Amino acid sequence: MVNNITHDEKEKSSMANSKLKKVVGARRIRICELAKRVGVNVSRMSRFVNGWEVPPKVRRQKIARV
Repeated sequence: MVNNITHDEKEKSSMANSKLKKVVGARRIRICELAKRVGVNVSRMSRFVNGWEVPPKVRRQKIARV
């Protein structure tokens, strides 16, 4: 599957992932704890936090609630 995202979408997702990384650091929550509470494995959560993968809308909503 090819992920065709525009430059603007890529920039927005990069900003969102950078915010996620800051919040995780500020809240002092471990990635493994966040992953457990959101319902994904640690590897995937790490990809979300480090900006290698954009979480789907449902996951973003769960992350925001946590």
